[in-house]
Amino acid sequence: MLDEFDRKRLRDGLVNLPAPIELILHPPSEETPFSKRLSDAAEGFRQVAIGSIKIREGDAAGLPAVPALTLNYRGRANIHYLAVPEGPEAPPFVEALVDLPKGTAGYDPEWIRPLAALKLPAQLWVFIDSTCPHCPQAVRAANRIALTTPQVTTAIIDAQQFPDLAERHPTESLPLTVIDGGLSIVGIIPPEKLVEKILTR
Repeated sequence: MLDEFDRKRLRDGLVNLPAPIELILHPPSEETPFSKRLSDAAEGFRQVAIGSIKIREGDAAGLPAVPALTLNYRGRANIHYLAVPEGPEAPPFVEALVDLPKGTAGYDPEWIRPLAALKLPAQLWVFIDSTCPHCPQAVRAANRIALTTPQVTTAIIDAQQFPDLAERHPTESLPLTVIDGGLSIVGIIPPEKLVEKILTR
């Protein structure tokens, strides 16, 4: 599932945490092949992290659909995956896991600072396809913003697995980032430009 670089990055990045990261699984009422893949992926990350990740089930309140996987560290749980973080999508997921306990550390303050002016919470839905070569960059941008402020929540959504959600938006071209269910941005957008879009909703 993970190449050796990402395995090492995950192990080294989460060593000696004061508390483990939780992967919260939100299962459907009946198991599906997709929910099984999502559960297996979570277990794979837990095994690689050797004691730094725990898995538990959640109630899916506030999520656009299930099955889903939420990253949680000490009550900070604003990144959700309705997609299996494998293949090209594994590196952005590993980055989010490693950076979640750090908060804003290591990110460019020039685009973080304006987020302090955010008065109302923002919701980012990033529609992806598991074979899309550009989707990981869009996922990375949205996750980085969510990692720096609890005011922004991201949901990474596999458009093939959630056609009902995808039908609400023009997902002919992916990646597609949707802000608060309205403004849709096709393609890759860097974090600083995405921050601008969020602040000028």
